[in-house]
Amino acid sequence: MKSAAVTRLVNVLVALALCAVSVPAARAAGPQVNRDILKIKKPHPELMRPILEVREGSGDLTKWTRKGGIDTDLVKEFRWRTAISQAAFMRYEVALEPFPDTATPLPAKNVLTWNLLKMPATKGAQSVFAINFKQALQNAFGTVKPGKSATFYVRLVAFDSQANPLLPVSLPVVLSYAPPAAGTSFGHSMFVRLKGLKCVKATSGLGDDEIRIDIRGASPTAGGLAHPLYSTEQSMNDGKYFGFSKQIWEFNGLGFDRDVLIVAALREYDDQGLAFSYHPSGTGLENAGTNIQALLSNFEEVVCDDDDCVGWPQYLAITEADWQNVALQKQTLTKILTFKGLGGHYELIFELRPK
Repeated sequence: MKSAAVTRLVNVLVALALCAVSVPAARAAGPQVNRDILKIKKPHPELMRPILEVREGSGDLTKWTRKGGIDTDLVKEFRWRTAISQAAFMRYEVALEPFPDTATPLPAKNVLTWNLLKMPATKGAQSVFAINFKQALQNAFGTVKPGKSATFYVRLVAFDSQANPLLPVSLPVVLSYAPPAAGTSFGHSMFVRLKGLKCVKATSGLGDDEIRIDIRGASPTAGGLAHPLYSTEQSMNDGKYFGFSKQIWEFNGLGFDRDVLIVAALREYDDQGLAFSYHPSGTGLENAGTNIQALLSNFEEVVCDDDDCVGWPQYLAITEADWQNVALQKQTLTKILTFKGLGGHYELIFELRPK
């Protein structure tokens, strides 16, 4: 009897199993979800965040980190990379205070200086650039040798080909600056000042000339982009002189170290407005190392669109002899860049002064 009962139970279970296999389950009405799509994972935002690090130490002691100090030569080397596929160029920003929101790729109000960086030939490859903190110190304290400590913040922002900022931005690198200890000497100093602009003859257009001055500093080594030192605009006419007395750079050290190449352009913008101070193409002005002619050619191509520059951009030559006369002999020298074009004649006047 027990054997017969077991046999009947087995037959019932087999029948139920066959029904489950042969009868398809009822499907819900409406469109069906392709569940393969749900398996695709989007990159986490943190994986897309540009990586920015500063170099500390040298040789076997080299390390790359997000915290460091600014040495007496004021130059720091950085390395970076990004996985943002739409990035056409990058921009570093230096601030004296923490950026208000690392998720907002817009220039903070406290940005002291910035520059554009070209993308590497291979997407995602690592690149290196350097920042001379002279300009940041000068903008923040009015001197490159302030007598108090400070903390600087550096970050990277990616931009697409239309100059639209892209998320996410990099986490900041934090750098500490401390004034040199008592007895430490920076050597000698020589200040470069924009003294004035003189209109010998106005251009051939009607009315007063609206002249834009654009002065930039390029590294003596090739690579990277030149950064703005000073720009302004003035209404000029025949014989008019406008004085500035604007310090744009400081050379200092125990000897002459030509750590910047200074170039200038004059643009007559009667019909153009001032929309060229930030170039949406992102190309910026490429450094040309010690090839001054290539540097000026790059400058002319970037700044002088529509042939509205007053002549060719000019290079402000500063030599070892100038350093000897100014920094050591305490003389004041005047240097004049002459611009002729569009029927006009202008002189941009600079002054080299000792400390």
